[in-house]
Amino acid sequence: MFRTSCKAVAAAAAVLAGVTLTACQPVKLGAAATVGDQRITVSQLESVVDDWQREFAANPDAGQLQQRLQQQGQQIPFDPDSPIRSALYQLIEIRVWDQVAKDKNITVGRGQVDEMIARNGGDRVIHANLLAGSLPVRYSRDFVRSGLILQAVAQQAGATVGAQPQANQQQQQEALRRLQETYLSAAKTLKIKINPRYGSFDPRQGGIAPMVHTLSKNGTDIR
Repeated sequence: MFRTSCKAVAAAAAVLAGVTLTACQPVKLGAAATVGDQRITVSQLESVVDDWQREFAANPDAGQLQQRLQQQGQQIPFDPDSPIRSALYQLIEIRVWDQVAKDKNITVGRGQVDEMIARNGGDRVIHANLLAGSLPVRYSRDFVRSGLILQAVAQQAGATVGAQPQANQQQQQEALRRLQETYLSAAKTLKIKINPRYGSFDPRQGGIAPMVHTLSKNGTDIR
């Protein structure tokens, strides 16, 4: 099922993400995050969440999938208490995998995306997976493309994506280390910055860390 590829993307992201926001790296006014030369504005992020909330409520498959995965112990969405942080996390991940593809000269064509979608249950399954993770369906093809990039990079590194009991564990660990280096290099290139109202990148947890409120002299939160 396509969920295997999605789990691979999520698991790799959890292990690989590792960029820390520091106080000397301000985010441009109105930006929820900057990723390379691209800005994810607060209004864009809020629009994404609005669309997701409407689509998720209308898609029973997504709710059932999310519940089933949570019962299996998976953390989905990224932050169950914050749709906006979960959406931001996913949007940043898409951009990092795009940079990985550039760095590794990986090309993913429309036909490959179409094939992956068809092979894994069609749009209905893809949409359910995406909505379960807190993004609206308009990002379905980007989401699938990220999975294909991950598979290609893993293959280059010698890693086996998915459960393969016969895989040599030592070789697998070394391959995953190379995959980690690839991801971190792409993230470093992008110089990712997060608006403090949504948290910061946490290299220990591999995601967006909880928000830390700092009071200014006049008693208001610094944003």
